[in-house]
Order: sequence, then C-alpha cells, then structure tokens
Amino acid sequence: MDEIKGLIKKLQAGSDKERRKAAERLEELRDKRAVEPLVKALGDANLDVRRCAAGALVKIGKPAVGPLVTALWAVDFEVRTNAAAVLGRMGEPAVGPLIKVLNASSTVRMYAGQALVKIGKPAVGPLVEALGDADSDVRRYVALALGKIKDARAVEPLVKLIGDADSNVRNEAACALGEIGDARTVELLVKALEDADARVRKNAAKALGMIGEPAVGKLVETANDPEKKYVRWTISKILEEINEKAKNKPHDFGCRETEILPMKKVPKEFERLMADGTPPVKLK
Repeated sequence: MDEIKGLIKKLQAGSDKERRKAAERLEELRDKRAVEPLVKALGDANLDVRRCAAGALVKIGKPAVGPLVTALWAVDFEVRTNAAAVLGRMGEPAVGPLIKVLNASSTVRMYAGQALVKIGKPAVGPLVEALGDADSDVRRYVALALGKIKDARAVEPLVKLIGDADSNVRNEAACALGEIGDARTVELLVKALEDADARVRKNAAKALGMIGEPAVGKLVETANDPEKKYVRWTISKILEEINEKAKNKPHDFGCRETEILPMKKVPKEFERLMADGTPPVKLK
C-alpha cells in the first residue's frame, strides 16, 4: 500500500497514538494529498492530533491554503478556529485568499480577520489595497485588521476612510487610527468629534486619548474656538484622560471592549462586536 494512503487511513480511523503518529509522519513527508484529511483532523477529539495536523499543514504550505480557507465555513467549531490559526501561521501565501473572503458571512470574515492579524506586516500592503473595495463590510474588516497590526503604512489610507459614506467604516477607521497612534491624524480625529454618528464621535475621542500628548495643542485650540462650543465638554474629558495617562495611572484607552478576539471567545462575543446596526453610544 502507498505510504501516504496508509497514513491517511490511520489518521482517520486509528487509535489516539496512531492518529498522532500518522500526522507527525505526514508532516515529514509534506505530501499535498494529505491536505484534506489533515484539515478534517483539525477537529479531532485529541488535542495532540490537532496540534500535529496543524503542524503538518503549515509544513505543506501553499497547497493547503485553499482547503484551509474553505474550512472557515466548516460546521465543526474546532475545525473553523484551528483552520484560522493555521492560516495565521502560513504568512504571505494566505493573505490574498483571506482578503477575498472578507465579503463572506460575518463568521467567516471574523476568522479571516483573525488570521490576517496574526500574519501581521506581510498582510499590510494587500490590506491597504483592499480599503478601496466597493463592499463596505470589506472596508470595515480591513480597517479593523490594520488597526490591530499597527503598521504606520496604513495611516494615510485609513485617514481617507474617516470620510467614508458608511458610518460603520468611519467608526472602524477611527478605532484603527487610535490603535496605531500616529500624531499626524490628530487634526482629522478632532474634526471627527463632530461626526453625525455617535459611535464615530466616541471612538474618535478615545483615539485622541490613545495618541495622548501630541493631541493636546489641537484639542485646546479647538476648545477655545467660539464656533466649537458643543465639543468643549468632550475635549475636556479627552484632556483629563491624557492627563491621567501622563501620571501613569491605570486607564483603559481601548477603542472597545472586544476587538478581534482569541479563538475560543468568538461565538460568545461575536454578536456584540460584529452585528450590523449597533445602537449608537452617546458620549456622557
């Protein structure tokens, strides 16, 4: 019997030890015929088998990307989450296919976004290009991912999204700019304090708090503008936060409670983060 076929059979129906050993050997052989069975093994009941299957898929590399992306639609939660984790270890070959599925269902977009963030800097260039996508959901998820990667190359493209017609996109752009913390965005974020959407105003304020001291001058200037009276209270709260930060007192400057979440938390937290039509939050 062909060795690969024999190993696949053991991977599918052997004992715990046999399945683990089969996955380890398939990692050594790096044969693309084993990709589909290894992807299914990401949902194995045995943790060691899942880990070995993941390692084998990483070693096989590019031929495994397509089936792993397809696995983001899997019914089995373990398969979905582990496929996203493996894609995050694949690096540049996985970036393009992951971006292409950002217009899929909310759950798939979530897993794809996690993988892109894990890939990190190699994903920045393609993600920046995707900010021009016609689909507002794609732009929103791309902005979220870029904010978590925190690469300065994304600043100018994200700045353009502050003027996006979709308030959800503007909201994610404001959060992302705060995560990156580039002082060049201060003036634009101050203007965003007047956005028609309360969530954008709130996250622009938090972003300015995250940028900190470089924002103070423009904030004070705006507060002293007679035509900007309606943002003075908000600016006073931002300045208080910046002052607290300067004193090294504990303070949460995060844009929201939940960003791209650890794999196991996705089902519980997903609705709060990604549901469309999130109720506006008023600044208090």
